[in-house]
Amino acid sequence: MTSTAFSNAKKVFECIDTAKTFDTISEYVEEDATFNCQAAAMNDLNTVKDYSDWMVDFGIQTVPGYTYDVHCCAWDENTKTAMYFATFHATHTGPGGPVEPTNKTMHANYTYCAVMNEDNKITEMTKVWNDGYSMTEIGWA
Repeated sequence: MTSTAFSNAKKVFECIDTAKTFDTISEYVEEDATFNCQAAAMNDLNTVKDYSDWMVDFGIQTVPGYTYDVHCCAWDENTKTAMYFATFHATHTGPGGPVEPTNKTMHANYTYCAVMNEDNKITEMTKVWNDGYSMTEIGWA
């Protein structure tokens, strides 16, 4: 299970972080898989699909041309959890957000944790992200 589950989780992380639609990852995610993030910007996002859709809108419209750097990925066999640590680099140049484009840039560190089931699909995904710091950097706070 390790290699398949971990590989599937990485595919999901990479598709979400490149603003691919949920259709590209649905085969790796249980229907209604939960999404958790203790960040005010994501209070209304409850499923992995919700988060994926949010990233498509944010990434394509609000911060087009963003990039990210992956620092490490890990797999915990005991908990069937994949982890992914990266930094998101984005400049607010497009429509969206609480203000007109600021042309300010954020460099946001974040971590994803995804719990996998026996079918090698994500059942729960958590994002650890300091949205307050990012919103200040990008000029939204």
